[in-house]
Amino acid sequence: MALTESVLLFDKNEISVEQVIERVKHYVDLAEKGMKLLESNKSAALACLKEIRSTMAEEYKYYYRSKVEPFIIENHLYNTYRSFIDDAFAKQNSPNSYDTLNSNLYDVMDYGRYYFSRYLSEK
Repeated sequence: MALTESVLLFDKNEISVEQVIERVKHYVDLAEKGMKLLESNKSAALACLKEIRSTMAEEYKYYYRSKVEPFIIENHLYNTYRSFIDDAFAKQNSPNSYDTLNSNLYDVMDYGRYYFSRYLSEK
């Protein structure tokens, strides 16, 4: 379940709805996988969260660059995607802790479904 690129380059390419949804599904599926692993293998579940956070960290940093922001602000899809990244990444608590692992994985899944419910329900 690897992504082909770490960041969607909104300032350099025309990114389609399908590309954004594929990315959101990747995060939601990885969070679901981590949640299923919680009972049997917490370290594997934490590895899922770390994989999510690694890519989201790159995206979060990139999407707030001054040269990229205008492209995001002008496009509803891009702006919604950045809001998903904001909430799913920046609002996590103690991401290296087993105590908050369930909550952090759930938040990634929940924010993905919240922002892109229309698309994710069309599986």
